Amino acid sequence: MKINTDIGDVSARRALNSPRTPVRSSSASAAVGPDSAGNGRDYNQAILSRLSVERALGEALSVAQASMSIVQRAIVVSSQLKNAAADAVRTGRLDSAAVAEASSQLPENLPELRTSIVIPALSPAAALVSFDIPSPEAAIVSLRSGAAGLAAGERPNPEFFADLESRLGDTYSAYEAAAGEAAAVMTSAVETYNVDIENPYEAASVVGAAIGSSPANALASQGNIQRDAVSALLV
Repeated sequence: MKINTDIGDVSARRALNSPRTPVRSSSASAAVGPDSAGNGRDYNQAILSRLSVERALGEALSVAQASMSIVQRAIVVSSQLKNAAADAVRTGRLDSAAVAEASSQLPENLPELRTSIVIPALSPAAALVSFDIPSPEAAIVSLRSGAAGLAAGERPNPEFFADLESRLGDTYSAYEAAAGEAAAVMTSAVETYNVDIENPYEAASVVGAAIGSSPANALASQGNIQRDAVSALLV
């Protein structure tokens, strides 16, 4: 959660505007904020760990979805070439325009696709989920060479493209499973944000009191902030 710096809390402003005054938590606010430097470090570490897990989840989901897009395009191309080859076998004439159009949809330079995706767990007690995905590179290379051969007048072979389509389909399903797992864990993470918060107004007042009691921890919990500047303010 990002805490804006325009919170109208007088005690927090005074603490931030007094760079030479050490920040201390009062006993009256111990119930809503860290009551020691050790607890503050624990809270900060928990926040950083959670942010690290969420970044890893986002990366895993992004990788899986990008790979799915590439493989799906190759599946479409393999299906089009399979149909063109089957029509050529049946009619004795090859639709060269259809073959050229299908071939143009394949990327000239195939990006390196990750074939091992690890979905991190939200807590140390939970198990990691790992996906070992069959590489689509060989199938896409074969698809490209098969399209070139078909255009060059080689004997049409629909089964060749059907086999490539099946192999690419297996790869797509594996990426889809990885993306689904990452999305499920992310949804679970979001659901934990509102645990034990029945009254949002009461929760807001608790957060405001915690900021006033420990501006140092409030600033450290923000994700987008210049740490050096904060350290200078809290000396």
